[in-house]
Amino acid sequence: MQYLNKSFSVYANYGSEPKCSRCMREIKVGYCTKGGYLCGSCYNQEKRYKNVEKIKKEIKKKISELQQPDNT
Repeated sequence: MQYLNKSFSVYANYGSEPKCSRCMREIKVGYCTKGGYLCGSCYNQEKRYKNVEKIKKEIKKKISELQQPDNT
């Protein structure tokens, strides 16, 4: 029993298969995040969305740096 990680002990105490907090499908193997359990496809979508948002912020920052007048 000492080799089981937390996710398996949570599943054992849950009584039934946990559901994805986004698509509400029952999942056997998934990811435990701050927002709840996520299935593989929802987790990958969330990762992609976060990466896209990060890139958008970097682009906006670069654009604002380039648009600032040079005071030298």
